[in-house]
Amino acid sequence: KVKGKPSLSYIPLVTPSAHTDIREILLSTGDEEIVENSPIDYYWGCGADGSGKNMLGIILMEVREILRQR
Repeated sequence: KVKGKPSLSYIPLVTPSAHTDIREILLSTGDEEIVENSPIDYYWGCGADGSGKNMLGIILMEVREILRQR
């Protein structure tokens, strides 16, 4: 668990579970890092200079791992 991650971080599991096309896209990323390329968002994205927290990317990578184990 990532410190400070919102408790609603499980929500992205709903969409990949219900939509196989999204699930397959997420799984097709392999072990690549997923980055929310948002120059204005330093929490959910990487920010303009790459120093953002990228919480969306982190959550999606966790969801990807959960989907692999199913």
